Amino acid sequence: MVTFDLIESDCSSGQSMVFTSSLDGVIISQESFCVPVDGINGTNGTNGTNGTNGTNGVNGLTPSLKTTVYCYGVCYLWYFDVNSNGVYNVGIDIKLSENLITNGKDGNPATALATLTLEYDFQAAGTSYFNSTGFILNGFTLNDGALYLDQQTGYVSLPPFSNNMDLLSLRFNYGSTRPYDIVVKAIYADNSEAVVKTVHLNGNPAFQRGIYSTYSAFEYYADLSSIAFKNVKRLKIVGTKSPAKCVDADLFIDQIIINLLDRNH
Repeated sequence: MVTFDLIESDCSSGQSMVFTSSLDGVIISQESFCVPVDGINGTNGTNGTNGTNGTNGVNGLTPSLKTTVYCYGVCYLWYFDVNSNGVYNVGIDIKLSENLITNGKDGNPATALATLTLEYDFQAAGTSYFNSTGFILNGFTLNDGALYLDQQTGYVSLPPFSNNMDLLSLRFNYGSTRPYDIVVKAIYADNSEAVVKTVHLNGNPAFQRGIYSTYSAFEYYADLSSIAFKNVKRLKIVGTKSPAKCVDADLFIDQIIINLLDRNH
């Protein structure tokens, strides 16, 4: 897309012309030119043989656009049509900006993905809930409707998935008044682990349980063209105070939402 804007500037005319070339919202190039000042009519020429007056000076020109389509893209040429003939003449017309927009690459064909969404909200959860669903809590406890860590470090291992599950996305809310490092790991069938994503929580002195404007949001989204975490058995969320100090601090985690690619279907 090529756009044309007139903006206020320090040009003698008080305005600039800005030509912007962009592709899918990304600016490729941008050129700026001063708007010509209105010219003063020329003085009458000397009388010719037939006694007629000379012509007045040339008026200001409006930029024209020439497009040329190639097999690999489109060339956009902005110019002043000096001789006003409607075409671009090299050596006569004034070229302002020239940009070649190349064709994009075709994406992969769309497919319907068999997905599974798991959501854990701990507002009404109790001890039996964790026993029956397969959570493993190490240092974390259930407190005030969220998973709660008040130790130097701890982790929660989420319930196991069925076989052939690939991680598409993971989201959860977390918060604390103190700094924490949070690491999410994928656990595979052989119990090996791989880091999905690491975030640092600076801590929010105004953090309050249940006041969601004081929370932070953990988000991970897989690259569908190359899913890194295939055949995941569990997910583990690890929290560690940072820096390690003996200070009162509480890390809350709540509203976990997992999207998985189900390769069994």
